[in-house]
Amino acid sequence: MKIDGVYVINLEKNNDSWERTRKTFETNGFKPNRILAVDGNTLSEEFYKNNCTLKCSTLCSNKMIAIAASHIKCWAEMLNRGDKAAIIAEDDVVLVTDFKKKLEKLQPPTDWDVLFLGCFACDSAGPSLYFQAYNLYLGKPIDAGRKINNNIHVPHMALGTHCYLVSEKGAKRLLELFNGNIDDHVDVQMQKYFSNGKLKNYSISSLISSQTSSKNFSGFPRLFNNALKGIFVTSDKGMSLPFYLSTPGIEIFGFPVNVWSGLFVIAAILCSFFKVEFNILLQVTVLIFLPDILKLDVKNVCIMLFVMYVSYTLCENARAAV
Repeated sequence: MKIDGVYVINLEKNNDSWERTRKTFETNGFKPNRILAVDGNTLSEEFYKNNCTLKCSTLCSNKMIAIAASHIKCWAEMLNRGDKAAIIAEDDVVLVTDFKKKLEKLQPPTDWDVLFLGCFACDSAGPSLYFQAYNLYLGKPIDAGRKINNNIHVPHMALGTHCYLVSEKGAKRLLELFNGNIDDHVDVQMQKYFSNGKLKNYSISSLISSQTSSKNFSGFPRLFNNALKGIFVTSDKGMSLPFYLSTPGIEIFGFPVNVWSGLFVIAAILCSFFKVEFNILLQVTVLIFLPDILKLDVKNVCIMLFVMYVSYTLCENARAAV
């Protein structure tokens, strides 16, 4: 298939990432266009008002909003240039060695909006156990799993926007759907539109791209994430278990609400239920958070300890009232 343009999202300060990605695409015979990413640290109240839903203005992180806004910039730019089909990529993308050769063999159906060249949980057989609950929440199209040809199928779900193709029709549709309506992670919001029939998404059956950030994650809580570093939740080893557990669904006062935070809250409730003194729980938790403290990640540590204390105390009060 013919590709009219390649657009790479990259923060202005991250020149090294841009140069690496530029060379990667040029090696495959493409001349990428650099799209300066929206910086989440510069978002104004006016920006939230004009571009986000009330829910997202309150509960989405600046990074989530900025990433979505950066993809919107790409869709608008490809239409401005008159592209019929374009690659949208993020600057941590990794391409297979025969990327262009495999790309040329693709024959998407005539109604396609988005064709994922790399994604998570998009196997034709359906998402892995780790994504089953997420799939129930996001929903799936009625023809999920349908094979289009030897290279393309309708995914049950497709998460990750590190590398995908978008048609002219798809870019117009995405701009209509996202205009003033950023409501979630950009890939999650796309999946919701895909599930309810507002977008025609497809995935290639043998992925030809991945991303580095989802494979190598060592953020808070660092002790556990580093211990789980070699475990993956997708069959192609594209997403590590630490990345999966650490990705926030929402943020409250800048604190990420993810699987890890939920597990720590459950631990606090269980300690209260089994009458383990909070001082003991506190000492153990501080030891667990020691690598984060040494990295000066004090904000996450303090908020997590406070949330655990509140959860423990509420459980204590509930038991006393019974």
